[in-house]
Amino acid sequence: MPTCTPPRLLWLAVALLLALTVACGPTQSTILINESEVALEKARLVDAEDRAPFEYFSASSYLHKAKEEWGYSNFEKSSEFAILAKKFSEEALRKAKGIPSDEKAKPVPPGARPKERKDRSKTFSSDPEADALEAIE
Repeated sequence: MPTCTPPRLLWLAVALLLALTVACGPTQSTILINESEVALEKARLVDAEDRAPFEYFSASSYLHKAKEEWGYSNFEKSSEFAILAKKFSEEALRKAKGIPSDEKAKPVPPGARPKERKDRSKTFSSDPEADALEAIE
């Protein structure tokens, strides 16, 4: 049995460390993509496609881009897109269920409308078309 000298141990440690760090990117981005897929599916199940279309389709697009970057072995960008996809999926799920995204915000009852301002002070801008449009409102 050969004995390991200190230089051999050093090279072995470096090789092991390199092998572990190379596997981190693909593993992490794959896990994030899977989590994003699950979150998007949960949002789809509560009809987020109709109730929160911006968030749902943003999540879907980011997930598609994450998978594309993963295919090109760009794992860092893939992870970033997967995180964005998960964030938008979770927001679509909350919005579709009627849960406010801000903890301090209160849910708006159905049929409630914001109060209209009575005094509409005129704003002055350098664009006459914008002033005309504002006057119509």
